[in-house]
Amino acid sequence: MTSHRSIPKIFQETARRQEIFSFFFVMALAGWQSFAFAEELCEKRRRLRDVDDEVASTPSPESSHVL
Repeated sequence: MTSHRSIPKIFQETARRQEIFSFFFVMALAGWQSFAFAEELCEKRRRLRDVDDEVASTPSPESSHVL
């Protein structure tokens, strides 16, 4: 039979384990979110670069106009 003095220690250990698990879970979630954000940012930059290349390769109406 467990004494009354050992019960709080068991609860403390359980709470500490839960705290450690929560910390690592939150850190993993934050890492995943930052990875997803970086991936989205790279995709937007790639699309902007494609648009810039398309605009640069299209002749402007002013350059084709003969004076």
